[in-house]
Amino acid sequence: MPSTTKLSPSDQMWSDKEAAAYLGVSCVTVRRLRYRGVLPYRKVGAAVRIPRSAVLAYAAPQTNGGAA
Repeated sequence: MPSTTKLSPSDQMWSDKEAAAYLGVSCVTVRRLRYRGVLPYRKVGAAVRIPRSAVLAYAAPQTNGGAA
């Protein structure tokens, strides 16, 4: 089910493969994140696209904390 998150018309849309490459995870992991509602997405014909801003927002907390 697509998220109801408002998207900017100028927001670049990424495929699962592009999002997975940026996050350093598999396409299956990106699909799981979509299905859980963690990453919003839009269907464009038969293709699924994820807003770049959503991928960057998801990645931000993952990279900021860390054990030293």
